[in-house]
Amino acid sequence: MKKVSIAIMLVFSLGQAFAQDQNPNLSSGAVVDSLKKRISNLEESLSVSIKESVVGEKNKTIAKYKEGLLSIRSGLEKGAEIEMIVPYTSNLLALKDLSETLALINNPTAKSVGTAFTDMVVQSATENLLPKYTNPVENTTAKSKFSSVLNAIFNGPIIQSLINSNPISSTINAAIQQAGFFQKRETTASLSKQQLNSINSHTSASIAVNLGNPDGPAFGDVEINKFNASLQDRVNFYSELNDYGVKQSLETQRLYTELGTIKKTLKASKTELCKVLSISPNDVSIALDAKYNPDGLDIDRMKGYLNSQEFNRAIVLSNYAKDQLPDVKDFNNAVIDALIEYINGYITILNKHAGIANAKLDKALVAHQVAKLEKIKSNLKKL
Repeated sequence: MKKVSIAIMLVFSLGQAFAQDQNPNLSSGAVVDSLKKRISNLEESLSVSIKESVVGEKNKTIAKYKEGLLSIRSGLEKGAEIEMIVPYTSNLLALKDLSETLALINNPTAKSVGTAFTDMVVQSATENLLPKYTNPVENTTAKSKFSSVLNAIFNGPIIQSLINSNPISSTINAAIQQAGFFQKRETTASLSKQQLNSINSHTSASIAVNLGNPDGPAFGDVEINKFNASLQDRVNFYSELNDYGVKQSLETQRLYTELGTIKKTLKASKTELCKVLSISPNDVSIALDAKYNPDGLDIDRMKGYLNSQEFNRAIVLSNYAKDQLPDVKDFNNAVIDALIEYINGYITILNKHAGIANAKLDKALVAHQVAKLEKIKSNLKKL
């Protein structure tokens, strides 16, 4: 368009020059020389204008290309951050140190916060549910066997997975069931005269005799109530931990859902941008310069890239990365805040029940677990 304008201006100028040289006082030769000079000047001016127009257009192309390339470089940086933050956030939600610490606190066979819950159950069941033998030796033997059997059950690998998932009911039920086996048994048997007469020195016979206690276990509702009452404060501790965990699991599930949404909308990762640009993701800066550095490209190559679908798509994705990165960072911070709040809740529960005597929590052991949780919380705050 600019070249056309220059050409029109040239024609107009030539017309003016011709009109001005129609002076009757000048010779025809002078008129021709004057006209040639004006044409020469106009051609030179036109050449300069065209060159300036070409240079201007070239500069615009270079500027536009460099601007697009700068946007892509920024997008690759933002995409690399997104690729790093998203899986890191996912790992935070399944924080290993925290889950291990909480699993240890909830483990009924562990002495992580005081007397093991299983030990409390064994002791209470021994005192309240076992039959009272008149012979002290039998009493001691029964208690020893009972304790040995229960500890073997509670610490066995098969039962461990069950009682760790539900430490209260599984542990208590196992104790009550085992106590039922330690019922008093009859030491005498009644035989009829006919049964006795059927046995003589020349025959062998087996006679079924039930020596069990027809009244069942030695304990009833009174003993069960005493058994439950002795464990109530520790059960309250586990119940509060469980209720809090259920509440927090809903929040964790919400965060996982939001994380899933973010993952599905991750269109501007470094890997995706490299795929669009057909460059290696291993050393992005070198790969990008090798293919797109403007210092190694002529103007036609720049125009070609500017008009290519890949280059323009990379610019769009880069701009998307700039918009999405703040959201990804905000979500990561929200997860950290949620974890800190989650830990604070457990610390509160531990400290609360450490002051209840019948819960049989060791204050020093509780303080040790609280210190571990505080350290995890401190590390989260540094992120």
